Amino acid sequence: MQPAPVTAVSGYEAVLPVLPVLPVEKIKFDFYPIYDKSLSLTKTKEKKMGLDQYAHLRDQKPDWDKIYSDEYEPKKDGFVWRKHARLQKFMAIQHAKQNKHQVHEGNLAHLGFNGGDEPVFITEELVQELAEAIKNGYGDFFVADGFFWGQQFQEESVKENKEMDLEFLQWCRDMIAEKKVAVYHCSW
Repeated sequence: MQPAPVTAVSGYEAVLPVLPVLPVEKIKFDFYPIYDKSLSLTKTKEKKMGLDQYAHLRDQKPDWDKIYSDEYEPKKDGFVWRKHARLQKFMAIQHAKQNKHQVHEGNLAHLGFNGGDEPVFITEELVQELAEAIKNGYGDFFVADGFFWGQQFQEESVKENKEMDLEFLQWCRDMIAEKKVAVYHCSW
């Protein structure tokens, strides 16, 4: 049996907080059927909720206008993924290894690092493990949670991002050989 609905004359309005009206039309959610899979990037200027992933040289600021244009060159401008859940799981494990002092708390703590945390530093060991993960289709990095990560289509994402992942892997090797510091960070 369901409880009786609350009516407007019941006085409940007096105890509810007054909340500001947010511009809801500017926030969009990426759901699988309407997800733009080309380059795995969100190509609009609107805010879209979800996992955004970046890799570039330390102290390099991504040029977002260029990244979201036809002139985008990942090796030069930085790598950007959108909702590549298994890469994120791999990097979250690497982040935990590199930042043993950092403890994540709360309902989503099991998902690991996020925007304000230290980035993952690309090391030789990480590159070796990443090569193995890519080779195995990230089979050991299944994501059981993280709707805004795109976990519901993670198999497709692995296939769609393989070429860029391999390009990223080679770029990481090149940066290490050149003694440059590359980093990976995310926001979800």
